[in-house]
Amino acid sequence: MTYKDLVHESVTLARALRTLMKDIRAKTESTRASDAGIAGDDSVVGVFVENRKELLPSLLANLLLGVPVTMLNPLSNTGELVRAWTSTRPSLALCSWGTLAAVLEASVSLPSLTQVVVFPSGNPEADAREAAAANAARRGKSSALRVAAYAELLKRTSKESLDSAEDLANAVGDVLRPLRSDTHTAYLLQCGRGGRIARLTHRNLQYTVQLLQEPDAAGYGWTADDVLLLGAPLSHAFGLGICLGALALGLKVVIMPYFREQLFLSAVQAHKVSQLVLVPRQAALLAHSPLLEDAAVLAPRGLRGVVCAAAPLPRALHRDLTRRLAAPCRQAYGLTQASCSLLVAPRGAPPDTQGRVVPGAEAKVVDAGTGAPLGPLQVGELYLRAPSIMAGYVDYARAQATQDDDDDQVVGGWLRTGDLAYYDRNECVFVVDRLKDVTMYTRGHFKEFDGEHE
Repeated sequence: MTYKDLVHESVTLARALRTLMKDIRAKTESTRASDAGIAGDDSVVGVFVENRKELLPSLLANLLLGVPVTMLNPLSNTGELVRAWTSTRPSLALCSWGTLAAVLEASVSLPSLTQVVVFPSGNPEADAREAAAANAARRGKSSALRVAAYAELLKRTSKESLDSAEDLANAVGDVLRPLRSDTHTAYLLQCGRGGRIARLTHRNLQYTVQLLQEPDAAGYGWTADDVLLLGAPLSHAFGLGICLGALALGLKVVIMPYFREQLFLSAVQAHKVSQLVLVPRQAALLAHSPLLEDAAVLAPRGLRGVVCAAAPLPRALHRDLTRRLAAPCRQAYGLTQASCSLLVAPRGAPPDTQGRVVPGAEAKVVDAGTGAPLGPLQVGELYLRAPSIMAGYVDYARAQATQDDDDDQVVGGWLRTGDLAYYDRNECVFVVDRLKDVTMYTRGHFKEFDGEHE
């Protein structure tokens, strides 16, 4: 898909979604306001799908329309899907034929959901038959949910030519909705944090994209000539922010539905990938993969860099990965609540550092008990402040009632990360452990980190 194709499909889809959402609102006028979105959002789109090319224009179309998306990892089970979407109340869902069954099962408990659009399988006729069969199977049930194929949705818009740059610009202007910077743009589920959902705004994503538009601003050093292979899911804040930023920079972006070693390595070869973005689990698989025993497997070797984020990368794993890929590997640090990586390791930094603070952001390490700022080489809780910090949580009162602690909160603009860390005299930050994973021995004021204990 070229950039022109991406803009064309995004605009076409935005027009189709705008019409469809008007129809949905007209049919649900009698529905209680609490069932029609959250925090003033009259429409919310649920996304439950693996990485795929149709997902990119879908996300851009909703950004143009100012419609927030509520995204969930497609490997989540039906119970997790119900809990997340009960809070965010989408009226329309985007999925694949592989995730449709879970969406239909969850829809029984989601009265706000009235329309499901299924991404193509590659066979339009088969997709139309499957959609018709799904609707026939639901006929007579209390739910008014309707299933439509992606191609069917695109037919809802005009077929006018959008060949010239002027035509595309006018079409974008037609669907672009002026928004305030605090308008919600995405609701993302935190990994392993009790099911809390972060509310991200246009200001949050704008800062994320701006960081990557300046090639050296975030320390990645990417240019428009790079080819990026994205291993992270777009349903994750890290994957979403990296992808949008890379597109704004003009990179060629390669995505995969799921991570498979052979597929991953084949993609590196086929697309002459120069930059990799990984999460630690993927890094571990690649570092110890027998498929990489032969150095020629990545020929033509064109890797210039590897970025790993989402969790700290142990020093030994960092060493093995760098040796196997024959490319510099650096870490980055961020959270769902921070929208993006606010720490990025500079070139030549120690292998186990999560990095330095990116431009426009601030970090401090404080005593976990008193909140007093700590100096270099002193371990305390890491606080972050930046324009990308979330607006808060969805259904905050209920989320608080299910938590045993009060970490991950924003106080005075500072996000309490719940991570224990220290920084060295070069201002490189090192994450040690989770705050709640520390065993306290009051006699002698001795502390032992659970990671060290194991």
